[in-house]
Amino acid sequence: MRKFFRCTFLLLLCLPVTGCLYNATKVTPEGQKVRIKTSVNESQCEYIDIVTGSESVGWNEAVEAESAMNKLRNKAAKKGGDTVVLMFNKGTFGGGSVFTGTVYYCGY
Repeated sequence: MRKFFRCTFLLLLCLPVTGCLYNATKVTPEGQKVRIKTSVNESQCEYIDIVTGSESVGWNEAVEAESAMNKLRNKAAKKGGDTVVLMFNKGTFGGGSVFTGTVYYCGY
């Protein structure tokens, strides 16, 4: 019985550490084809939508930013876009990253 409690205690100690093993959202093969730009020639591109990618795991800004950008690219690809013009990005209170952009299909 004592061994059971010791094992249970050790398991409970390890659970909070598993949050540190968080990996960023992976960009899909379709999302890899999406270009991130600061502007496009709107006469040569078709407007699709506005998308947002966000992440807040609370311990690693670089992982949060990568994950948020990957989510933005994945969402743009799902909507049929090949280009995202970043409108703004920001950190959130207490950590996190948010990227918002306009999705276009430019035929790249």
